[in-house]
Amino acid sequence: MTFLLSLLAAILVAGAPVLAGAPGESPPRGAEIDSSSGPASDVVSPPTRGADPVAGLAAGTTEPPDLVESPAVVRPPTPRSARTRVPLFRVQRNKNRNEVRYWIDVDRDCRPIGREPVGNHWLKLESGPDVVRSLTTFQQTAYGFRSQRSDGDSVVVELRAVPERPMRIVLDDSADDCSARTSIVIDGRPAWLERVWVEARERLFGVIPDVQYIDLHGRDSDGGVVVERLQR
Repeated sequence: MTFLLSLLAAILVAGAPVLAGAPGESPPRGAEIDSSSGPASDVVSPPTRGADPVAGLAAGTTEPPDLVESPAVVRPPTPRSARTRVPLFRVQRNKNRNEVRYWIDVDRDCRPIGREPVGNHWLKLESGPDVVRSLTTFQQTAYGFRSQRSDGDSVVVELRAVPERPMRIVLDDSADDCSARTSIVIDGRPAWLERVWVEARERLFGVIPDVQYIDLHGRDSDGGVVVERLQR
């Protein structure tokens, strides 16, 4: 009996948990850590989820890097295409709302392209705001050109409708886009042409118009409105 009691005591002593290990060994899982074993500053708590990682930095700790404002992005100007169609003026008629629009083709340096850079087309406003059609050969005899002459920086044009008033197309590339204006004499004064009004009556079954008069509308160098009527 004494022998059995001694054996049971030995088994209990051998299976007891060890709360303090040898120096340098990690304590077993679930064992309490003695706060006197080391300074509290050696223990680093994990950050709380959602907390500001920069907030609460103590003196002497690693500071976040300086935030340097990114320089403004300078975008290069959009290059002009090899061919640009610049609007000039328009011809309106009493027959309907359709207009003849005039334009000039220029290159990327805002210089006229070719020997005859000025052209025209119909803007069929009776059909829609953006309906464009070419003029027929017969229509060009009324709204086309008698001549075009380019000197490299401008173009002198004579219209069949008003051959007695030659026009000079002046180009300007001082802004981001190439622009053009039409210089002409209106009512004895130099002016910039904006539009031409044609008053006509139809004859020969409505095929050939009989022009009564032509009004030139423009602005002088001071921006004032200038109008002149040319009787036919």
